[in-house]
Amino acid sequence: MEAGRGLNSSSIFKRTVFVTIVLGVLTFTGLIAWLAKVQLIDYEDYQRQAVSQQTRNEVITPARGTIYDANMNTLAVSVSSETVCISPADIETEEDLDLICEGLSALLGPEYGVTYDDVREKASNKKSYYAYIAKKVDEETANNVRTFITDYELGSKVFLVEDTSRYYPYGTLASQILGFTGTDNTGLYGIEYSMETTLQGTPGRIVSQKNARGTDLAIDYEQYYDAVDGDSIVLTIDAVIQGYLEGALEAALENAGASHASGIVMDVHNGQIKAMGTYPNFDPNDPFTIQDAAVSEELSLITNDEERKAAYNQALLELWTNGVITTTYEPGSVFKIITAAMALEESVTTLYDNSFYCGGAKSITIYDRKIGCWSDTPHGQETFLDGIKNSCNPVFIDVAGRLGGATFFKYFEAFGFTEKTGIELVGEGGGSSSLYHSETYLKTVPISLATSSFGQTFNVTPLQLITAISAAVNGGTLYEPLLIRQVIGEDGSIKEDHESIRVRQVVTEQTSKDLCYALEKVVSEGTGSNAYVKGYAVGGKTGTTVKTVESTDAQTLYISSFLGIAPTDDPQLAVLILVDEPTSYTHSGNMLAAPYVAEVLEKSLHYLGVDPIYSDDEYQTLDVTIPDFTGMSLKEVEEYMKLYDLNYRVEGEEEFVTSQMPVAGAIVPRSAEIVIYMGGSKPSYSVGVPNITGMTLSGIQRLLADSALYIRAVGNTSVNNLTLSVSQEPAYGEFVEAGSVITVYFVNDTSDEDIQ
Repeated sequence: MEAGRGLNSSSIFKRTVFVTIVLGVLTFTGLIAWLAKVQLIDYEDYQRQAVSQQTRNEVITPARGTIYDANMNTLAVSVSSETVCISPADIETEEDLDLICEGLSALLGPEYGVTYDDVREKASNKKSYYAYIAKKVDEETANNVRTFITDYELGSKVFLVEDTSRYYPYGTLASQILGFTGTDNTGLYGIEYSMETTLQGTPGRIVSQKNARGTDLAIDYEQYYDAVDGDSIVLTIDAVIQGYLEGALEAALENAGASHASGIVMDVHNGQIKAMGTYPNFDPNDPFTIQDAAVSEELSLITNDEERKAAYNQALLELWTNGVITTTYEPGSVFKIITAAMALEESVTTLYDNSFYCGGAKSITIYDRKIGCWSDTPHGQETFLDGIKNSCNPVFIDVAGRLGGATFFKYFEAFGFTEKTGIELVGEGGGSSSLYHSETYLKTVPISLATSSFGQTFNVTPLQLITAISAAVNGGTLYEPLLIRQVIGEDGSIKEDHESIRVRQVVTEQTSKDLCYALEKVVSEGTGSNAYVKGYAVGGKTGTTVKTVESTDAQTLYISSFLGIAPTDDPQLAVLILVDEPTSYTHSGNMLAAPYVAEVLEKSLHYLGVDPIYSDDEYQTLDVTIPDFTGMSLKEVEEYMKLYDLNYRVEGEEEFVTSQMPVAGAIVPRSAEIVIYMGGSKPSYSVGVPNITGMTLSGIQRLLADSALYIRAVGNTSVNNLTLSVSQEPAYGEFVEAGSVITVYFVNDTSDEDIQ
């Protein structure tokens, strides 16, 4: 019976078959489910992996759009270069890996920041078919890499990809406007950054099929997708005027021993920016190198590595920064131009209103406070025109009081000081009035209104200031400042044409004319005498600002400035120059900034074809370049001298000119006497250059009368008894040939007029 209860062989077989069938069904069902998942659910993922494993995908870099100045001079352009790459998946042996690491690190080395370890690290990702080793490789180095590939039969293990590099033909010119790009051709600063989407273009690709070993298939499966080059940009900047401005900023900084000098040139009729920048600057071809020797030396003296690195980064940031749009400051007395425009427009005074009195200070009775005039000697009874010429604080406090806080703020807002200008660059500062310059504060706090009248207690950017003053002198129309004139497509077509944007009419044309007349008197008769330019009626206003410092024990720091316009009967250009933290004996804007504004205006107006109109006295002091008279007959000399109205004296009686003094090519005033030698030679002895710094023009002329030296005067010599020489070339103590020309630079000494 017990045996009957057990399973017989037939039952065991049946159960085994059943279990096998069930397991088979389950296994098959699982397989079907897995296949379904692979083919249906995970299809796209596996397809992407397959494509990645079977194709080589190389990026074709587009050419970045060109940046031009207003005259289509190239300021930034893309030039061909190459990128050195490796395919880690194709490097199969340790021998090849060592060869590639050693070869590329030797060929590229420190110039491209490539080391043996760098290459080995990038080669470690064996799933990758593309890793770049060095970008922006020059032609010679790229050819050396090609030779290396060929000599060692490295095939697809090492290859080069066509690329582009950014090149700035003018070096440091307009660097803070242009900015620069990174190694991946992406804009990092300036226009390159703010207009990235316009300039960058669309990358192309090369897609080629490869087998399981990673080598290209013999059959042609390569597809080429063209890169689309970026659009180009035409700026309003004129490279010539930009050069004039940057040269003046460098000279102003060196003369004043300042930390920075900034400036901007604007076409007053449309808001177009013709030049702007801050000095020192940088070379966008090498933006991480500090070009300024003094800064580099200062950094080298820092012994702590972290502190030196932080100082280096801060120094770079300062060099890259376009201070005229990013930095705000108290404009000081230059702002009196705006206050004067308000007063004339509202008819609270006229130019010849003589009801003003300067006793040296003005009382603000509510606070029992007195605000002094910059001049130690009271101006006494004045007309409003006198107050403008003298930059008299009490006069401007009076007119601000007549205007009242609400009206003052209405014009402050209308001239654009409560909003950013909208310039096509990032990082613009300004844009809102301070707590101490709100409409409510101006209406209820008399001292705030008083100090605001001469540009204190609020901050603006230099760009805001020159934009507002351009409106005040152009007939009264405020324009948005314009930096980008056109966008040009790859095919040369104009895709965007940017017109000047008229914001609003702020004052009338008559107010503008009266203001221009008053500003011309500031230069011809008042505190802006060093902005005088022969042949052009220049108007303008000085400014000297005390910078805010955290500690009362700190040394007082200043910003000296001048804003000039010309010609005043039909203003074309406005030029603003600021000299930051001068260390010279004076802080006068008339001394430190006005001469350089005059230089930029004179050169720019000549360049733009604005004809000068000279007075008789000015005509005689004009510079002339002496021609070569050697070999001429006396008759030919006489005809030439008569034609060009030159003074001369003849020595000797031979038939032809044998020598002359000064030598050919010398630059002297038209009034200088030219000595013509008809036989014999000019004196050949040497003359020691005297020290003429600090002398008046008439005093120098008397000193050099019998010295066989000529003087060429540069600067304002129209107020002879007050004008002093500040530098000379050649320097005192040098020896020069008889007949040499000494160039002397003059300014009207207003060093006692520091706070204006």
